[in-house]
Amino acid sequence: AGQNKIEKFSHDPGDTNSVASNKLFGERLFETVDGNLWVPYMGGISVFEPSRGTFYHFVAEPGKHNSIAKAFWYSVAQDDSNYVYIGTSNGVYRILPAAKTTSGALHISERDGLLHNQVYSIVKDKRGMLWITCRNGITCYNPAARSCRNFTYQSGLPQKTLMAPMYHADDGKIYHGGVEKFFVFSPEALLNEAEDARVWFTSFKVYDKEKLP
Repeated sequence: AGQNKIEKFSHDPGDTNSVASNKLFGERLFETVDGNLWVPYMGGISVFEPSRGTFYHFVAEPGKHNSIAKAFWYSVAQDDSNYVYIGTSNGVYRILPAAKTTSGALHISERDGLLHNQVYSIVKDKRGMLWITCRNGITCYNPAARSCRNFTYQSGLPQKTLMAPMYHADDGKIYHGGVEKFFVFSPEALLNEAEDARVWFTSFKVYDKEKLP
């Protein structure tokens, strides 16, 4: 009978193909469709290629071809077109993993509709939408349309500060940790509810004087 084998990977200062740091720190390890394993650490992300037994890296060092922004921790997700999304403290970077570079990466930030540039978690739902936890709410990003829809405490989320990971379960729901409480939601139901929302005027004032219709 075969025996289980545990293989250890450690940083070797003399080997650029080793994991970049022994201080691993991030939302989670993430496996892309090509079987590579994305490993966040304090300062960037190392990507393990099992077919070669080596790592390549994305580092928080400006000016390099593989540079990404610094982050409290990094989160990783992949869309239906196989682009990889890296959440940082300066928004989200969309890259083509086979290129092994951030040169030409699409940068998604507050200027593009992202709720906040501080990103803590990214998951993909069954319809291919990306749900991005920001500091003050959740952004639903449509990769095909490159559009954002935002949800905050004011629009129904149970808390104002979201600094925790999400998990997309087999039942289609997204489970979210939190600073104050744990909550769960259906992505489809949340989007439909937002689309069906109506605005009702209950009062209209001009210079603080009530105006009747």
